[in-house]
Amino acid sequence: MARSYRAARDAAGIHARSLVNLAEEEAERITQMITRLSLIGLALVFALAGCETVDGIGQDVSGAARAVKRAL
Repeated sequence: MARSYRAARDAAGIHARSLVNLAEEEAERITQMITRLSLIGLALVFALAGCETVDGIGQDVSGAARAVKRAL
């Protein structure tokens, strides 16, 4: 009886550590995604700030959309 209890306890401990590792990996992936999206947003803000006319804004937005599409 003691052997099965000990094995179950050890397995639960391993499982709990695995869940913690998965949570840490997921948090890192989310952080990386937020960083990438923030950088893309910042680049778009600078690109739009550099436009002088409405036509220029349209051209810049189209160019940015093509660049994002190529990146994906």
